Amino acid sequence: MRFSDRLLTVSYPRPKAGNGGHRLKIQLLRGVRYEENVSTEQNQACENPRVPEADVHQRRPADYQPAAGQGKKAAVGLITFTKADRLLKRHEFLRLSASGKRVQNRYFIANFGQGRAQRPRLGITVTKKVGTAVARNRIKRYVREYFRLNRHRLRGNWDINVIAKKSAADLPSSLAFSSLGNLFDSIPRGAPSNET
Repeated sequence: MRFSDRLLTVSYPRPKAGNGGHRLKIQLLRGVRYEENVSTEQNQACENPRVPEADVHQRRPADYQPAAGQGKKAAVGLITFTKADRLLKRHEFLRLSASGKRVQNRYFIANFGQGRAQRPRLGITVTKKVGTAVARNRIKRYVREYFRLNRHRLRGNWDINVIAKKSAADLPSSLAFSSLGNLFDSIPRGAPSNET
């Protein structure tokens, strides 16, 4: 222990870790009492001292409607790719592989069947056999982008699972989009039958 004018330093050994023990130092101020400086009086002049009225957040009324030029445009909803546009559950992929129809080309396979949602949905399967994570993510990006921009060409509510073949690993975007275009053109244009 070492004493200076108002500072007390205490050192004690810490349990040994790794290649050697370390010493931990604690410094305390001696003779200083902070409690003496705290005021206990309450200011009674203000009703709510925490939030003055001028700074209170003004909430919108419950029936608020944005002006005509604000908010999302109707056309934007057609070119987005939301969670509702995706096949997410394993049983949906299994249903398509078991009872769906299949079309393929040199780079992709598409399993498709009657959709259970009110819109066409997309699932993407790219296995590790195709390539590295970078290549797999690039292929998934291509497929999502093609579907997002061209789903209006599909008639009916199809569930589609696009499976990438190993030959799609080094595919440039232009060739990927033309290959996906040929694949999606093979999917029937009419609405799927409502039989379950």
